[in-house]
Amino acid sequence: MKTSIARDIAATGIDAKYDTQCKVILGNKIILAHILKNIIGELKELSIEEIENCIENDIAIGDTPVYPGETNNPKIVGENTENTVLYEGTVYFDVKFSVRIPNARKNGDSIKIITNVEAQQKYNTGYKLETRGIFYGSRLISSQLNTEFTASSYDDMKKVYSIWLCLDAPAGIGNAVSEYSMGKRDIIAGIPDRRDAYDKISVLLIALNEDMLTETTDDNELEKFLRMLNTLFSSKLEATEKIGILKEEYGIAIDQVLGKELDEMCNLSRKLPVYFK
Repeated sequence: MKTSIARDIAATGIDAKYDTQCKVILGNKIILAHILKNIIGELKELSIEEIENCIENDIAIGDTPVYPGETNNPKIVGENTENTVLYEGTVYFDVKFSVRIPNARKNGDSIKIITNVEAQQKYNTGYKLETRGIFYGSRLISSQLNTEFTASSYDDMKKVYSIWLCLDAPAGIGNAVSEYSMGKRDIIAGIPDRRDAYDKISVLLIALNEDMLTETTDDNELEKFLRMLNTLFSSKLEATEKIGILKEEYGIAIDQVLGKELDEMCNLSRKLPVYFK
């Protein structure tokens, strides 16, 4: 187990800069829209453009505001990502934001979903990412008390998604997506299945492995999605190569800001120590 001093040392220098740059790139609405489109059921039938419009302007990256004041930028920093509970310490979400889906209910009401995306360099971290994802998702729920719902209106609780992106999974694991969520099991049948009452938390684990990529077909959207993420966070491709692939194969318009962020991440990846890669 790392001591606090060891954690502080590990959080400085190139490693921390690379980690921060990953979060910044994930904070772009166009990137978030592609992730949500492919793994969140409530958004599956919407287009990328429609999902971008569903992402609210409360995107918060780390514990430090990014590009403050740029309210018209597609990446907007909102509420503080610091989530503190007495006696529990502090949690910093990598990227935290809300999604509001209009006309999602039969009566025409919208649905709000609260989401966080976490970038992890390693799959084996000394603890299971699934377990940490459950903790993060639980904090996203508990922090809604007196903001989204009260002790007398639990039905107003919003569903949460905690998405974990492992950038370098070990051999034999990579390029896969798994979801962990709540379900109902009848021990003695007779209670109606009111799914909307308990379907409140999902943890999604995306494992990437650039070395295990295979050729994709145009009709396999999930394989194309995984190839897109591998391209985005590749340590082998130059920024100009990434921009070309993302634009030509995925229709992702790379503006000056995102292009600069990709270039910075590529520069940092070349400087990372061997143990970090």
